[in-house]
Amino acid sequence: MGDAGYRSNLSGLMARLEVAPAPALGGLASFLSDVMRPPASGTDVPMEAPKELSPEALQQLEFSEMLEELKQQGLSEEHAREMLVHMQSAEPVSDEEDDDSEDEVDETLLSSTRAWMALHPPAPANEESFRDFNLKVRLQGHVESTPPDHLRAMLQVITLQAFEEPDILSATQPAAVAEKLKPVLDKWAYMLGNLYSKCDALCAADIVVGSVADCEAEAHPIAFVGVLMSVRAGVAALADDKLLLGCRRLPAGRRQSTVMAGFISFLEQAGDSSDEG
Repeated sequence: MGDAGYRSNLSGLMARLEVAPAPALGGLASFLSDVMRPPASGTDVPMEAPKELSPEALQQLEFSEMLEELKQQGLSEEHAREMLVHMQSAEPVSDEEDDDSEDEVDETLLSSTRAWMALHPPAPANEESFRDFNLKVRLQGHVESTPPDHLRAMLQVITLQAFEEPDILSATQPAAVAEKLKPVLDKWAYMLGNLYSKCDALCAADIVVGSVADCEAEAHPIAFVGVLMSVRAGVAALADDKLLLGCRRLPAGRRQSTVMAGFISFLEQAGDSSDEG
C-alpha cells in the first residue's frame, strides 16, 4: 500500500473519531496518524545489537553451572564451592602431561579411594562420608570421575583387601567368606548403596560383578563368590535378578567354576521364589 492509500484510510478513521464529543479523541487521532504513517523510503529501523557478557559474567555463569553439576553428583554446596575454588587456583596441566597420565587414571583413583577408606573412622559411613569422599577424590585430580568409577574403585579396594586375608583364601565355602566380610560391608553399605543407585540401572550390576572379577578373582573362585554374596547382603538396592544378569554376562572362563555355577543357580531359584510370592 502506497503513501496515498495510508492517508486515505487514515482520513476515514480520523473523520469517524472526530464525530465523538470527547476532546481526548483528537489526541488519539493524532497518535494514530503518527503510528500509521509509513516509514520514509530507503530508511531502516535500527536494531539494537545483543549485549555481550563481560568476562566476569561469563566466569560467574560457568562457575554456577559447574556448581550445580557437582551438587547433582552428591557434594554439598559448601564442598562443591571449596572444590571449585581449589580447581581455579591449581596450576594448569600441559597437554603432554595429560596424555602421559591417561593410562594411570584408574590406578590413581583406586589409590586415592584406598587412602580415603583407610583414613575413615571405624563408624559406618553416612551422608557426610559420601560428600567428603566426592570432595577428596576430586581435589586429588579426579574431577571427571563418576559414580560408576567410584563404585568400581571402592569394590576393588574391598575385594583386594579380602584376597590378602589367609582365612578368606583358605575358605572352603563362599558363605564363610561372606560372613568374614560382613563387618566390612556393614561399614561401607551406605556408600556402596548410594553409588549403586546413581549408576545406570542397565549396567549397575555389571559394574558390581565386573569390579570383583577384575581383581584376579578367577584364581580364587570361592572368595570371588563369597565377596558377591557379601555385597548382595549389604547393598539392599542390588536385586537378585540384576545380580544374576551380571553373573551371566561374565566371560565364559569366569563363570564356569563349580562354585559360580552354584551361585547362579541359587540366584535363579531366588528369582523363581520371588515371582511365585
